[in-house]
This record gives sequence, C-alpha cells and structure tokens, in this order.
Amino acid sequence: MALIVGGSLSVAVLWPYKYYREATPDKYDSWIEQMEAYRANHPEVMTVEDALSSARLSAAKERILLNGSINRRKSSLMFAAFGATVISFTANILTLARHLF
Repeated sequence: MALIVGGSLSVAVLWPYKYYREATPDKYDSWIEQMEAYRANHPEVMTVEDALSSARLSAAKERILLNGSINRRKSSLMFAAFGATVISFTANILTLARHLF
C-alpha cells in the first residue's frame, strides 16, 4: 500500500505545472501605446517608463508568489512520496528478515 501511495505521489511531483513567467514584449506594445496616448492628454501622469517599471515589478512579485506556492506543493508531495517509499522499504526488509529467520 505504501509503495502505491509513494508511486502516486511521485507521479504528482513530476507532473508538469504551468509556471508563471513574464509576458512577451509584444504584450506590452499595445499597453505602452495606450499609456502614451493617455499621457498626451494628462501630462501629470507618471512617465511610460516609470509606469512600465512599476507594472513589471508588481507582476514579478505576483509571479514569485504563485510559483512559490507551486514549489511548496511539489515539495510537500515529494517529502510524502519519500516517506511512503521509506515505509515500503522498511516493510520489505522486515518481511525479508521474517522469512529468513
């Protein structure tokens, strides 16, 4: 039973997850154009460079939090799989020792 649980958890750990990454520069082009058009009418608004830096920084923080939660989940599954493997290995050694002695 422990071997089945360990094997199932190992598959869950190795299952590919979608990690969040920064958008391609093409995604920013339309946003930059919109910011420049808005800024032409509202000069008191921050520059496009400042807005872009701020947006990229906040997006990076979000990605770090999301990817960190994925890694914590994978890590806990990995430790559970290791524990189940240790239990099954111990059970196999005890069964072997019982049959030999």
